Amino acid sequence: MNNAATMRNCAMELEKPVVVAEHTRKTKRTHDEMVGNLPVKEVLQQVEDRTCDKCGSELKTVGREFIRLIFVPARLFVRKHYAEVVKCTRCGRMKFGI
Repeated sequence: MNNAATMRNCAMELEKPVVVAEHTRKTKRTHDEMVGNLPVKEVLQQVEDRTCDKCGSELKTVGREFIRLIFVPARLFVRKHYAEVVKCTRCGRMKFGI
């Protein structure tokens, strides 16, 4: 019986909650904070054929479209790829430099 009483006392001690001191964590950095100060290389992929497939007239550059962002940690720079967007001045058909 003495053995059973000891087992009950051990079980009761295990059930007591243990208080652990809380700690604070640093806030995580945002993407802009991580790559904001790195050099940026922009690559523009231009349209090779500047004639409209539909009517044959010349295409005019109207802007560029963002394709992808590449982060290369070993080199510590950001490379942004853009595709040139051109538009036919006659029929309005658009073409992308992809």
